[in-house]
Amino acid sequence: MENRQTVTLAFTGDIFFGEDEVDVSPEICEFTARANLVVVNLEGPLTPTGEPRKDKQLHLKSNPDNIAVLNKLSTSAACLANNHMCDWGNTGVLNTLDLLKTNNIASVGGGLNKAFAEKPVCFQRKDLPICLLSYGAPEIGTVPATNEDAGCNIVDPVAMRDTIQKYVLNNNIVVVSIHWGATNYHYPLPEHISLGRQLIDAGATIVVGHHPHVIQGYEQYNNGLILYSLGNFIFGPFYRSGKAVNQSNENRKALIACVKVTPNRVESFEFLHTLQLSHEMRIETVSAKESKARNRFLLKLCEPIQRSDYSFFFKRYVACRIFKRAIRWLHPRMWKNFDRAYLIGLKMTWKRLFQ
Repeated sequence: MENRQTVTLAFTGDIFFGEDEVDVSPEICEFTARANLVVVNLEGPLTPTGEPRKDKQLHLKSNPDNIAVLNKLSTSAACLANNHMCDWGNTGVLNTLDLLKTNNIASVGGGLNKAFAEKPVCFQRKDLPICLLSYGAPEIGTVPATNEDAGCNIVDPVAMRDTIQKYVLNNNIVVVSIHWGATNYHYPLPEHISLGRQLIDAGATIVVGHHPHVIQGYEQYNNGLILYSLGNFIFGPFYRSGKAVNQSNENRKALIACVKVTPNRVESFEFLHTLQLSHEMRIETVSAKESKARNRFLLKLCEPIQRSDYSFFFKRYVACRIFKRAIRWLHPRMWKNFDRAYLIGLKMTWKRLFQ
């Protein structure tokens, strides 16, 4: 007989539908249906209207009809603390909250005011209490909620640890969702490794990350699990300065994590490898051969995380990225698409290399 004191939690990476109709394969829906709780990161509001924020260069919003996809995935909760949830102002946030509520999907990490955004969401599964927290890093453009305006719950290490310890005292399984990291980096920032471990030490069972838009490694730390980035599960077409942004093959790869937990520890976990087809908005599983190759790559991404000299490793990784980008920029065609995003990326990598 199945252990009543074990629950299964499933997590996806970034989800942005865009305006197109999205199709998810039955195999993926069957995988998530096995979980007692399914948590997604909803990148941007589900809204037909809203006022685009003037302080943002990129504005993402999705067709509300794609709420049907979240229902097919058996979604229990949507994490809203990210850098695009507020792209379309208070109207976009309100429409998203109303739509999720209508479809019996809990929301966490975002709201019409600070108190709402900071409030955890709690579940009871197989007699076990589960507390879900959602945070967004301010340095990547996450808009903080205020007493008057809609926004997100912002990363604050001290407050995060205090909140975790409060809910652990009530025997909750605490799950922390964080929107963090550097776009297209396959390795987490050194300070995020430190933060993830601090949160596990404070009592969290799982820390799950997103935002880099590519897969990063994971680590089993003490009795917990840190998933640094699960990649783009669904990411529709989007535009910057009126130009379509091309996504790489790595941007179309993702993991769905299925984690079995008890009140005290992570018992086991497994990954389902998915791929977004380049010619249509369809998400499928990969072949057994491709899955094995991806598992090997994933283990390769995990290895450096345990190194005592990880900061040195990371700076060397950043230096290699700068060199490769410099080589690409020498090609005349690159300058046709040169825009502010490249300057931001160069500034970030330069800071990482020499800080």
